[in-house]
Amino acid sequence: MLILILLLTFLCGCNRLYYEPEQTIIISAIGIDPAESGILLTLETVDTSTPEGGLEYSKKILKTSQKDCKSAFLSLQKSLGNRLSAEHCALVIKGEALSDKLLYETLIYLRDEQN
Repeated sequence: MLILILLLTFLCGCNRLYYEPEQTIIISAIGIDPAESGILLTLETVDTSTPEGGLEYSKKILKTSQKDCKSAFLSLQKSLGNRLSAEHCALVIKGEALSDKLLYETLIYLRDEQN
């Protein structure tokens, strides 16, 4: 009986990786450009707060310049206080002067990062 209770406790319930929609910033497009410090990351996000007067959401542009993609995402997430989600990102734009190596590292980070 004790084993059954323990199994039910651990197999049911909320996922620890679950976030409420209002705690999530949805990224719709990512721009990656070279910068003196590494990369300039530009994100187009969808404002998931309650839309005014209907179902249309507004766009917001976020920018940061860091040494790599991971640092840029962590910096933005820390400053915003909400989880950045690239799960619905439809577009990644590479700046002309961005090296292939830096683009590759950025795409690998985006593929592997769950948060």
